[in-house]
Amino acid sequence: SWIPISRLFPNRSNNRGAGKPSSAESTDVNHRPTPHYNNALSESLHLQSTTILISDTISNTFFGSNAVATPTTAFHETLLMIKIWALQRGLLRGHDSFTTSTIALILVYLYRTKTIGKRMGSVQAFTTFMKFWSEADWLGEDAATTS
Repeated sequence: SWIPISRLFPNRSNNRGAGKPSSAESTDVNHRPTPHYNNALSESLHLQSTTILISDTISNTFFGSNAVATPTTAFHETLLMIKIWALQRGLLRGHDSFTTSTIALILVYLYRTKTIGKRMGSVQAFTTFMKFWSEADWLGEDAATTS
């Protein structure tokens, strides 16, 4: 990782103002820890690792281990269809909604568990995704009732 772990400690302030504090000002007041910087770093790391995971899955599934993924695979076409479906239902916009990365990670899960096969077309993969989406116990209610 390109960010030292010590920078992510909650008591660490990595934000610096434009001006240097004078000796009369307390450095505690100007350099209090903020969650915004740490959150921004976490999002950057998450985006980087997610991109690597998705690229590796596409390369290994469709082209073998040393190939570069192209945006014409069934994975990309399926992702595009799911994005359109989610946009039509308002699931990609607004607070607490899905992102393209979230949907891509669900697709990666389905490819890695071989629920979606590499020979499936984009429509078949979309149908499998919808089946998984509808049958998954997202709230964990089934586990609570069987216990």
